[in-house]
Amino acid sequence: MRQCNPPLDRTILAAFASAHEAGRLDVAEHLLCTLECLCSEDGEANAAEEAYRIICRACDCGNKRPKHRA
Repeated sequence: MRQCNPPLDRTILAAFASAHEAGRLDVAEHLLCTLECLCSEDGEANAAEEAYRIICRACDCGNKRPKHRA
C-alpha cells in the first residue's frame, strides 16, 4: 500500500516555519533557498511566496502607520 505524503515543497515550508518560529534564522535561510530552487524548477512559487509572507508577518514590514500626536 502506498503511503500518502505531503508534497516536498509543503514539507520544506513546514520546516521553514518551525525554524523561523524557533529563532533558528540560519536554518530558516537555508530552507528558504531550498524552496526558491525547488519552486523555480516547478514554475510555481507558492511555497516560497508563503515563506516570504511568514517573514513579513514576523517583522510587520512597513505595515505600521505612524501614530498621530495630539
